[in-house]
Amino acid sequence: MLKFGDGMVKFEGGMRKLEGGMLKFSVSYVTYGLLFNYDVLTGSIYMNAAVSGFLRYIVGALVAVLDHFGGEHVRRKRMHFITVSFIMCCMFGIFYIYFYDLVIEYNSWIRALTLLAFGTTGCLFLQLLLITAEMFPTGIRNIASAHINVCGRLGNVFGPMVFSYKFGFAGSGYLILAVICLLDVVIFHIFIPETKNQPLPQEMPGKKRKNQNREQQKELMTIPEEP
Repeated sequence: MLKFGDGMVKFEGGMRKLEGGMLKFSVSYVTYGLLFNYDVLTGSIYMNAAVSGFLRYIVGALVAVLDHFGGEHVRRKRMHFITVSFIMCCMFGIFYIYFYDLVIEYNSWIRALTLLAFGTTGCLFLQLLLITAEMFPTGIRNIASAHINVCGRLGNVFGPMVFSYKFGFAGSGYLILAVICLLDVVIFHIFIPETKNQPLPQEMPGKKRKNQNREQQKELMTIPEEP
């Protein structure tokens, strides 16, 4: 028979997986949306791909150094906020250029902002993998990781289509990516707990509560000996 407490535990676990899946979807959506729009950038597409790959290594190494030496000042939520907010600002900047028809004057800015944003997305995948491992207990860690990766694959599929949507104004694709980044930041900071330097959960929350209840019952049933 399913008790209310067990139902709440399953509900909380399902919500965590849903939230993690939405985050992975948004990161994959933005990444592949930018990647499959490289043909509009100035310069050689091969050179742009090489530069963006180099930036991914640089940003990834920088994030790793900050995470290692930053201690309590550089936690998961703060790092995620900085990286996703930077990508969001790049998307809003490109949307501004397109919306006000400044493409010819600021063509190089579109290229630079796109490459910087794509170079920053690489560290987000690793952040989500770490948070998934740190957030879910051992019994469902692999299942949660698989669920989140499936959501990421959906982002891979739908992301390249973002610039094919027409909403009657220029730069609508970049506006969509910026809004998705904004939603990503809000969801992460409201619903995802801080997991850095926290002990990895080994037991399911329901099992842990049962063990605690058993210990409390044993204490109540123990009759103290008379002196």
